[in-house]
Amino acid sequence: LSDAQTLSVIKRKLNGLLNRLSEDTLDPVANQLIQLYKEYAINDVNACVEEKLKQACVHPAQILHSLIPVFCALLAAVHVHVGNDVGGHLLESLVKSYIKAQDIARKVSSSISESLDDAGDGYSKEGP
Repeated sequence: LSDAQTLSVIKRKLNGLLNRLSEDTLDPVANQLIQLYKEYAINDVNACVEEKLKQACVHPAQILHSLIPVFCALLAAVHVHVGNDVGGHLLESLVKSYIKAQDIARKVSSSISESLDDAGDGYSKEGP
């Protein structure tokens, strides 16, 4: 299989697993995800898990709060069984995403403040 085909297979299998993920199915889904890590390159599976995690839990339009604890439990179980490559990669990726989001929020906030300052509010800063 080519790299693109391999990633496609991983994504398809991962979608099936994550669609079934709940508190009740945590153990079997974790075992099957661990099996994916054994069958495919860790970096390939990490990339797919990272993408799906962000799509499910950190989507800009909708945050699925109920899924976050279950995803965390799933990733913790996989981290314990597969190794530091999983948890370390995902944590680093999420921190980078958080920092990027904070930078964007600061720029937007600064831009809004500048726009408000430029528009003026009818009062001078020195007073009447």
